[in-house]
Amino acid sequence: MPARRTVRVALSIAALTGLIGCATARHYDDPAGPIVVGPPVPPTHAGGDVRLVTFNIKFAEHVGRAAALLSRQGPVHDADVLFVQEMDGPGTETLARALGLNFVYACS
Repeated sequence: MPARRTVRVALSIAALTGLIGCATARHYDDPAGPIVVGPPVPPTHAGGDVRLVTFNIKFAEHVGRAAALLSRQGPVHDADVLFVQEMDGPGTETLARALGLNFVYACS
């Protein structure tokens, strides 16, 4: 019996965690927002592979340091698409301008 109870408790915790996690999501039905699209920037190269990079900038803090890091030569330099998490609209625009990139900001 103790093994069954352990399984029930574990399943209950997993279900509760899933419900709580889903409850925090917000869906925006308005196609006009909250989305910000920056002005177009011409591409720097044509053809070949597409480089996707994902980068987390905690609470949109230290955007300048992130821009300096992302502009250095290395594995994340010259990404074709850069996905950044935990950003706000102004931080996204600042980062995109610093890196010479197009940008789209979508809040969820």
